[in-house]
Amino acid sequence: MSQSETLKLDVRVRERLLARGQLDPKEVESYLQSLQDREADSEALELQQPALSSSHEIATVPTTGSVGAEAGSDEDLEAP
Repeated sequence: MSQSETLKLDVRVRERLLARGQLDPKEVESYLQSLQDREADSEALELQQPALSSSHEIATVPTTGSVGAEAGSDEDLEAP
Protein backbone atom coordinates (compact mmCIF):
# COMPACT_ATOMS: atom_id res chain seq x y z
CA MET A 1 0.00 0.00 0.00
CA SER A 2 1.47 3.36 -1.01
CA GLN A 3 1.94 6.19 1.48
CA SER A 4 -0.95 8.19 0.01
CA GLU A 5 -3.20 5.12 0.26
CA THR A 6 -2.19 4.66 3.90
CA LEU A 7 -2.73 8.34 4.72
CA LYS A 8 -6.22 8.47 3.25
CA LEU A 9 -7.23 5.64 5.62
CA ASP A 10 -5.72 7.39 8.65
CA VAL A 11 -8.42 7.98 11.25
CA ARG A 12 -7.55 11.70 11.36
CA VAL A 13 -8.15 12.10 7.60
CA ARG A 14 -10.69 9.53 6.49
CA GLU A 15 -13.77 11.17 8.05
CA ARG A 16 -13.18 14.29 5.94
CA LEU A 17 -12.60 12.23 2.81
CA LEU A 18 -15.75 10.20 3.45
CA ALA A 19 -17.79 13.40 3.98
CA ARG A 20 -16.47 14.84 0.69
CA GLY A 21 -17.19 11.62 -1.19
CA GLN A 22 -13.48 11.14 -1.96
CA LEU A 23 -13.32 7.82 -0.14
CA ASP A 24 -15.63 4.83 -0.49
CA PRO A 25 -16.99 3.48 2.83
CA LYS A 26 -16.55 -0.05 1.44
CA GLU A 27 -12.81 0.63 1.05
CA VAL A 28 -12.58 1.67 4.70
CA GLU A 29 -14.50 -1.41 5.82
CA SER A 30 -12.26 -3.68 3.73
CA TYR A 31 -9.16 -2.07 5.23
CA LEU A 32 -10.47 -2.45 8.80
CA GLN A 33 -11.29 -6.12 8.19
CA SER A 34 -7.74 -6.73 6.93
CA LEU A 35 -6.14 -5.52 10.19
CA GLN A 36 -4.82 -8.17 12.55
CA ASP A 37 -6.26 -8.49 16.05
CA ARG A 38 -3.37 -7.51 18.34
CA GLU A 39 -5.26 -7.49 21.65
CA ALA A 40 -3.22 -10.43 22.98
CA ASP A 41 -0.02 -8.40 22.46
CA SER A 42 -1.30 -5.36 24.35
CA GLU A 43 -1.16 -4.33 27.98
CA ALA A 44 -3.86 -2.35 29.78
CA LEU A 45 -2.70 0.74 31.68
CA GLU A 46 -4.70 2.43 34.39
CA LEU A 47 -3.89 6.14 34.50
CA GLN A 48 -5.65 8.93 36.31
CA GLN A 49 -6.82 11.76 34.13
CA PRO A 50 -6.20 15.10 35.86
CA ALA A 51 -9.26 16.69 34.25
CA LEU A 52 -11.47 13.99 35.77
CA SER A 53 -9.80 13.91 39.22
CA SER A 54 -10.69 15.99 42.24
CA SER A 55 -8.25 18.75 43.18
CA HIS A 56 -6.70 16.84 46.13
CA GLU A 57 -5.72 13.94 43.82
CA ILE A 58 -3.75 16.13 41.39
CA ALA A 59 -0.01 16.07 41.93
CA THR A 60 1.82 19.36 42.08
CA VAL A 61 5.43 20.03 41.19
CA PRO A 62 7.25 22.35 43.60
CA THR A 63 9.05 25.31 42.05
CA THR A 64 12.09 26.99 43.55
CA GLY A 65 12.50 30.11 41.41
CA SER A 66 13.97 31.22 38.13
CA VAL A 67 16.60 29.12 36.44
CA GLY A 68 20.01 30.79 36.44
CA ALA A 69 19.14 33.52 38.94
CA GLU A 70 19.63 33.81 42.67
CA ALA A 71 16.46 33.61 44.73
CA GLY A 72 15.00 37.06 45.26
CA SER A 73 17.25 38.77 42.72
CA ASP A 74 16.43 40.56 39.51
CA GLU A 75 19.52 39.14 37.82
CA ASP A 76 17.52 37.46 35.07
CA LEU A 77 15.71 40.75 34.27
CA GLU A 78 18.79 42.90 33.75
CA ALA A 79 20.17 43.58 30.27
CA PRO A 80 23.65 42.16 29.57
